[in-house]
Amino acid sequence: MRNSISASHVTRNIQDFFSRYINLLDTNGGQALRAAKAEKQGMRLKKHLHYTAAAKWDHRTGGTAQLDGFTQPFDTPHEYDGNETAPCPDQLFMTSLAGCIINTFNYYRRILDAETLDLTVNVSSDIELSNTNGYRVTGIHIDIQVWSDRENQELNQKCAERAKEYCHITKSIEQAIPTTTKITLHVE
Repeated sequence: MRNSISASHVTRNIQDFFSRYINLLDTNGGQALRAAKAEKQGMRLKKHLHYTAAAKWDHRTGGTAQLDGFTQPFDTPHEYDGNETAPCPDQLFMTSLAGCIINTFNYYRRILDAETLDLTVNVSSDIELSNTNGYRVTGIHIDIQVWSDRENQELNQKCAERAKEYCHITKSIEQAIPTTTKITLHVE
């Protein structure tokens, strides 16, 4: 007896596969798919992360931070009688937000096998002087710019949305600081 598979049976199986794949992408942020692909790629998500930074004053207007094998100088801007030889902590904070968005985007880009032409993240902050509390960050604005070809347009849009949703630093501060995020997808 011969096993035969009809073309319509194969087509149905392929459609079922892609239907399940798309559902995995959209269910709980694609958690099941991410876990499967991350395991396949050796990118296991740790339950706990711990980072340290130790800063030492430079005996002038700034200092240097040691960050798990990296050295990051910081200084005070000229307008506050600083030497401005390095970024101020506010600028480094904005850099950490931009970097987190980019790293999160790249995580999803690898999982979804998206080809991205370019990615830029611009972050700005509003800082207000209060009469009673000194300076406070009162708003953060994030602008995600993604360049994609037409074939990868949907995947790059999804990566940008996931970066907005899952960047742990922006998610950690959004209860304390109003944060707006804009995504622009440029298709070439």
